[in-house]
Parts: sequence; C-alpha cells; structure tokens
Amino acid sequence: MRGFRLSSNGECQDINECIEQTGLCAVNADCHNLPGSYECRCYENHEGDPYREGCHSTPPPLKGCLQDSDCALNKKCNAHLGECYDPCVSKEHRLGYKCGLNAICITENHNPECYCPPGYEGDPFKSCHKKIICGIDYHCPGNLICLDSNTCGCPPNFLQENDYCYMKSLNCTTNNPCPTNEECVYTGSLNGFCVCPHGYEYHPSGECIDLNECLH
Repeated sequence: MRGFRLSSNGECQDINECIEQTGLCAVNADCHNLPGSYECRCYENHEGDPYREGCHSTPPPLKGCLQDSDCALNKKCNAHLGECYDPCVSKEHRLGYKCGLNAICITENHNPECYCPPGYEGDPFKSCHKKIICGIDYHCPGNLICLDSNTCGCPPNFLQENDYCYMKSLNCTTNNPCPTNEECVYTGSLNGFCVCPHGYEYHPSGECIDLNECLH
C-alpha cells in the first residue's frame, strides 16, 4: 500500500515522508506527515504555493482606514481616527445618525439610511406611525366597505350618504320599492332598506317629509 511499509511483525507501518525524504516542499513551507501521505503548508504569516512555487510573507493587516472603501459596506471610515465605524450606532465620542420617531437606521454602502420598520409607515426622517388596516384595526360603519386607500367608502356606481351606500331607484335591483321621497340603501346582497335622503326627515306617519332647514 502506498505510503506504508510492512514491518517485521507483519503490520503496515506508515512511512514518514517528511523525515525520510528531503525537498518535498517549496521554500518557506513545512512538511506535515499524514497517514499514507504528507502535506506541505506555508509558514505562519505566509501564503503561496507550498509545493512548487514557494510561499512569501503576507503584508501585515491594514491598521485602521483611510477611506470608506477600506471598511465593510455597513461601516464608514473616520480617517482622522483611522477607524471604521457604524454611523447608526452611538459611541463614546460620537452620536449615532438621527432618524425620525419610531424609524430605524441601517448603514448601506457606507452611508446611514432611515426606514420605517415593518408594520409602520410615514416619513422615516420625521416620524413613522403604525399602519392602521381597514377591516382589522377598525371596521367601517353602516354598510361602507374598505377601499384600496385603506379608508371606508362605497363600491363603484354607488353614492354615500353618511354611513350608508345607496343607488337611487335601485330597489336594490332595478326599481325603487320605497315610499315617496325615500331611497333604498344597498346592503351588499341586492337587498336593502328605506331611508330618508339628505334634506328629508322621518315623520311619525311613516313618511319622509322635506326638512325646512330655515326652521332648524
């Protein structure tokens, strides 16, 4: 078996190539024995090809920074101090970047940016407020529905009277089944109920009569 030899007791014994052979590794590299083989490794603080071309010393790591590109993308360079720092985070000699109320600061491409956190909206440089979702955080009154603008209103082709959607002479189908001067209010299922329109008031006799605004 390659890398082993048969000993006098009949067992396979590993050959230490690093001891028995010379010149296995290139300059500035060490030989390390492995079971049945060996491995060449560059000296500490060296890099290169430890088998053929040789290893060369690596320059010491850059201490500090001179410009933003010397830092990670989420850091900025303070060339005067020679340090990379996160402009969003406060430190002893420095205050973090100021965003609006409830906003969060994230450093991107070396510069601080303000964002409203998930579930919030607004101007992150001034103030973020919690999103109020129609149908969850509040429900529309009457038979109004939630619109895409997150407000309450009526479906297309319907008119709004206070908290109700209605279509004149709809009967909530085609004809108005309500008494004179009354209108049918749409309920969302082609059914409805009768109400007095704007400018009228309900009379105990069961009729809607014209409201004389001059007396009120």
